Amino acid sequence: LAYVGDENVGRVYIVDINGASDRYHQHIGTIYLAEAGYGTRGMVVSGPNRELLVAAPGARQVFKLNPTGPVADAKIIVVDIAKVRERLGDGLPIDPSYSILGGPGSNAIGDEPYGMATTARADIILVTSRLQDSKGVAILKRSGTGWAMDSVQPLHLGTSFDSFDVNNAQGVVVTSDLKY
Repeated sequence: LAYVGDENVGRVYIVDINGASDRYHQHIGTIYLAEAGYGTRGMVVSGPNRELLVAAPGARQVFKLNPTGPVADAKIIVVDIAKVRERLGDGLPIDPSYSILGGPGSNAIGDEPYGMATTARADIILVTSRLQDSKGVAILKRSGTGWAMDSVQPLHLGTSFDSFDVNNAQGVVVTSDLKY
């Protein structure tokens, strides 16, 4: 299955990518995320944990200075996808359970969590904060049955006006040994 986020509303579309399926390359279901009122950004599947982690911004904004509409707290929504294929096959609504990392007053992941990346370790996921360099890259760590913020690495390499500085992180990749 492929999961495709909607930038404008809190929906994740499910597309069948099984080449042997009679519904190959067709939309076969939708996961509705009411908590993603401003759409979704990056997503990753944590395969061993059978979860889909979805970045949801706190406002619809192009630049930090001009949000349109009310501003809410950004969050990472963790969706249990363990039984999605089974439910779709049985013709049942998807209706997965999910939890939320972030939320009221936390702002630990910045205003717009954007890029997400899995690592060689199933218990670590990275998230970029596109609009807040001070929240640059967040490290999420799985402990027990849930995810939590482990640490945040800011992206300040120079002054704000330094053309060689890193700004507005949109993606992150790490080597398999997690050194770089």
